[in-house]
Amino acid sequence: MDFLKSIFGFIFLMLPLISMAQVPCNMNEKCLKVFDHEPRTWPKCYCTSLCQESLNQLNFNCSSGQALWDNCGICLRCAKARGERCGGPHNVDGMCASGLACLIKVDPSLPPKESIEEEQRSFGLCVDETSDDCPKTGSSQAARERTLGVNCRPGRIGILLEALYCPDLGACIAPTPAPFPTKPSLTSESPNSSSSSKSPSFATHDSKRTRPTRRRKTRPSHTPSLSFITLLLSSGE
Repeated sequence: MDFLKSIFGFIFLMLPLISMAQVPCNMNEKCLKVFDHEPRTWPKCYCTSLCQESLNQLNFNCSSGQALWDNCGICLRCAKARGERCGGPHNVDGMCASGLACLIKVDPSLPPKESIEEEQRSFGLCVDETSDDCPKTGSSQAARERTLGVNCRPGRIGILLEALYCPDLGACIAPTPAPFPTKPSLTSESPNSSSSSKSPSFATHDSKRTRPTRRRKTRPSHTPSLSFITLLLSSGE
């Protein structure tokens, strides 16, 4: 009889795990896990119908605004907010968001081994991680007695849902670039153009700049005129 009770108890504890199992970890789907990035042409699994809750639904219904990955790292789950139920076997009811802790209380009269087993299959509520209800290291004897049978499972740092989106992979494919146009020669002449309409040529930086030549000023000649010579000859006679 005790054996049957143990079997039924085990099945009862495993039912939440079975219901929360969304996809097998050895799935053969063409999608990426939460922290995978290759191949880039594949979508994230949480952007497909493989996960029970879409990213839009998760963002709308999640009070904490943080998402945690499942045990397989394929789909996302909402991190529990303050005051929400948490814990259970293998945290089947969810884990608290960062800055929170899952406060679980068990019978303080249980032996240590049974107390640990009871805590592992119990549920609790998310409270602030600095709450006085959570046991603390180095606390006084009175505080330890008050928190006897109490455990606070620490929360986990999640992913901000505001930072997640499902892109359109078709829009992310870059178009084939057009061939780079060749630069036309500046000195080339079109065969249909007339001889008068030639393209202007531009000197390069290596060519020497030609300077205009200056015309020298010619000084007046001092050759004596013929009348002056005749006058000298006549005066000598």
